[in-house]
This record gives sequence, C-alpha cells and structure tokens, in this order.
Amino acid sequence: MITGCQIREARRRLNWTVRQLATGANVPEEIIVQAEGVDSTPSITLQQGGVIRQTFERAGVRFGNGAGVLMLATKDQP
Repeated sequence: MITGCQIREARRRLNWTVRQLATGANVPEEIIVQAEGVDSTPSITLQQGGVIRQTFERAGVRFGNGAGVLMLATKDQP
C-alpha cells in the first residue's frame, strides 16, 4: 500500500492541494490529511489507498518499492 510519505511527496511534486487530490481520488479531504499524518502505511482502507495511488499514476507519478516516487515526463514537462 502507498505510504503517507509517498502521498506527501507525490502531492508536493505535482503541486496539488489536499482538496485537488481528494477531488481527483473521490475521497474526503480528511482521508488525505489522515494518510499524510504518518510516514508509514496509513490507517486508511485498501480501496482508499488504491484510488489515491491511481490518481497519482494518471498524473504521471510512479511508485517504486522504496519510500520514493518518480515523475514520468508528460507533455507539459521538458
């Protein structure tokens, strides 16, 4: 499952607000805040973690096996 640290970092790289991520993932803002409140696996459902991850992946973010995140080049990036 995605970690709180990965959620914070991916959101930072995309320059998204909590509201933007919550809207894109169709989850309450409180879920994002709760998930970002820990560095490890957050106390959210697998479904919530999955839709958050999918939202980031649609935006060009990829998650490795470690704690980091990778950005894929998009049309808007050089």
